[in-house]
Amino acid sequence: MAWHEGKLIFKGETLEEVIVEMSRYSNIDIEFKDEHLKSIRIGGRFKTGDIDGLLEILDEQFNIKANKVGASHIQLSLMKST
Repeated sequence: MAWHEGKLIFKGETLEEVIVEMSRYSNIDIEFKDEHLKSIRIGGRFKTGDIDGLLEILDEQFNIKANKVGASHIQLSLMKST
């Protein structure tokens, strides 16, 4: 994990580590509803504090749903396929 010029670079860190680092740059609290999600490995480059960008990637690439509960709390869970 690296910080450079307002960007965070992840190279296979766990989702739990990514969330902890991203949360340092925002006032959003993120909770895992499914504990096994914490161990998913993530790689990518994000702007510091860009929680929305991270959530978009989690949705598109990992089928992880972000449920906003209030203004500053998000719950992550695996989307159920129908």
